[in-house]
Amino acid sequence: MTRNIIAFIALSVVGLCSIACGDRAAAPQKETPAGASTAPTSTSSLYTVLSETPQPPGSLLATIQVPRSAREPEVKAAVESFVATKRAQYSTIAVRTFFEGASEADSPYAISRVKGDTIKHEFFSSAVDKKIPTH
Repeated sequence: MTRNIIAFIALSVVGLCSIACGDRAAAPQKETPAGASTAPTSTSSLYTVLSETPQPPGSLLATIQVPRSAREPEVKAAVESFVATKRAQYSTIAVRTFFEGASEADSPYAISRVKGDTIKHEFFSSAVDKKIPTH
């Protein structure tokens, strides 16, 4: 009996995830709370904000996009520029950085974590090596 209940729950969760995610069921989806945006919300010469998702308490998860030609110094500058606009509102900020043309299902070029006055950047070479179709 317990085994059947566990199996039912597992199948229900998988079914709900498949329905909610559509054809991207294998890729993790982030929930967007009321008031959060997934459309590009801001553009600067350094980056475009793809999404901002507030996380309780006082945290923000953001996704930005940079030009394909950007490298570590440009990404750091873009993240620091973005963080400067949000620092007063959030104590902890995580920023995922993708190249233009990449999907959020791809590996990010960088993940930056901000806590207090410290920004830590982690770069992933797999995003640099990956060819992104232009047509």
